[in-house]
Amino acid sequence: MSGALAAIAPFFAIVLIGWLSARRGMISEAGLGGLNAFIFNISLPPLLFQTMAAAPERGFGAEGAGWTLLAAYGLATLTLYIGAMLIGTVLFGLRGPSRTLFGHLSANGNVGFLGLPLGVAALGPEAALPTAMILTFDIVVVMSATTLLLERAKTAAPVGPLTASPAASAAAPLRGVGSALQAAFLNPIILGALGGVAWGAVGRGALGLEMVEPLDRLLNVLGQAAAPAALFAVGATLAHKKSDRRYGEITAITILKLIVHPALTVLTLSLLAPNTPQLWIAAAVLAAANPASNNAVIFANIYRVYEARASATVLASTALSLITFAALAAWIAVPLSPS
Repeated sequence: MSGALAAIAPFFAIVLIGWLSARRGMISEAGLGGLNAFIFNISLPPLLFQTMAAAPERGFGAEGAGWTLLAAYGLATLTLYIGAMLIGTVLFGLRGPSRTLFGHLSANGNVGFLGLPLGVAALGPEAALPTAMILTFDIVVVMSATTLLLERAKTAAPVGPLTASPAASAAAPLRGVGSALQAAFLNPIILGALGGVAWGAVGRGALGLEMVEPLDRLLNVLGQAAAPAALFAVGATLAHKKSDRRYGEITAITILKLIVHPALTVLTLSLLAPNTPQLWIAAAVLAAANPASNNAVIFANIYRVYEARASATVLASTALSLITFAALAAWIAVPLSPS
């Protein structure tokens, strides 16, 4: 077994333990909701705070690679998002919110719950910073774009006696933008990441302050809980997902997410960020290789559209990614290994 496979095998085992626990009735869907809330609101923000505190010095300095990495990853992700929406329209006849969620599932991966712990396991702790930057991009840009498109579709209606007035219809896009930005920047993960950047640049950097030891230890303990809890939650979530028989769409999204997304990321990184450190490139490619994110299911449930297909796609892509991610991690880690 290669070093990368040996490193990530225990993390895949935690996913399996979560799946078995849910299948045996040890954790219900309600209990899983509480676990996800703990991870999302309590554990991941401190992890990202501490990780992103290093960004001003290591990622966004004069010689840093952060901006070029995000530009390359962002170009690949948004190109795939738009391309997937076109594919959904042409091949499957999707329109409106269904087309939006087809694009979102194809371009937005489970970086927070899977990508961050598995990337660090495969590549080492130095992979945490670029992966955290990518997670921040996904939430601020991709999730905001999806929110905006779904809100626009929800508020779009012909003018008539029982529908919105012309003024209300004209104001709907602005409300959608406001809702998307508010949702993004009040997101606990984004608050943790941006707080870390501010602390690294101003508190630790400009003012030369140090975190008080009890608070630093608290953030460490909470952050260390994120990886095992998130991986366990992924496994338990798989056990509760429902299948769907529209295999064409599910297969197309799974291929786009697990194969096309990392391939596009390799291409854009080679074009826009050829001088980016090799480990950062590897971290970005592994982040792009993550399966479809469960937040698509949340969107589908909120907007009452594409629910069964979103759930089935997350299930299929996550199950298959346990093979594809491990293979890609082993392949990428070979040139990173010391000779």
